[in-house]
Amino acid sequence: MQAFKAKIYLMGLFLIIAACGGREETAVSPTPIIPQSNAGIGATPTLSTAQPILAGNGRSLGDPYIPELGNTGYDVQKYTLQLTLDPAVTAVTGQTTIHSIATTDNLSQLSLDFIGFEIEQVTLNDAAVSFSREDGKLLVNLPQPLAAGTPFTIAVKYAGEPVREASDYVGFIEALGLQFVDGRTIFAVSEPDGARYWFPANDHPRDKALFRFEITVPKGLTAVANGHLIATQTNENADTFIWE
Repeated sequence: MQAFKAKIYLMGLFLIIAACGGREETAVSPTPIIPQSNAGIGATPTLSTAQPILAGNGRSLGDPYIPELGNTGYDVQKYTLQLTLDPAVTAVTGQTTIHSIATTDNLSQLSLDFIGFEIEQVTLNDAAVSFSREDGKLLVNLPQPLAAGTPFTIAVKYAGEPVREASDYVGFIEALGLQFVDGRTIFAVSEPDGARYWFPANDHPRDKALFRFEITVPKGLTAVANGHLIATQTNENADTFIWE
């Protein structure tokens, strides 16, 4: 097998971008945390029944070890990450779409864990909504309060270079999230609080969800992620790999 020219490795969320030749090899995440769908390859997963994480509408799940992580008031069912990545360019262009269900009545503001990047637009059910940022949170203002049990979809378009800062909880690496190295390699470390450094999320393992990855990379690279490869879209200068 030809040596990797570039790769992305996500702890918890596993993704490799590489230039490979010869025999295919399968990469396995050492710590898979994404629940598997029973729908089968290519089928649309069925969203689970919403389970309240904690009562209330706060900006923390109440974890005594990492109190700033997680948010209440909703239960994420599925994330769709559409990212354009190039190891030679230290920037990201992407959109994260979050399918959720409200778990509390009168939900008027949604809090997500998200650090860095310029946000182009936030939509609720395809309609633009106002937002603000505060203390590592993306705060989305809902035009009308949602009742418990109401499904909704939030989409966040963003771009820019990821923030690099030390985690209070991990001492063996300088920064979490996406990290571009030597123009050839992208590393990403998501545990315990690194997911918020590359996509908006309810960044706590108590809110489990399905994932769909749509990763666009330059020609000659291959994107590998959790789940099943359900499609590959080939363009002139780039390819998109879709995993669920």
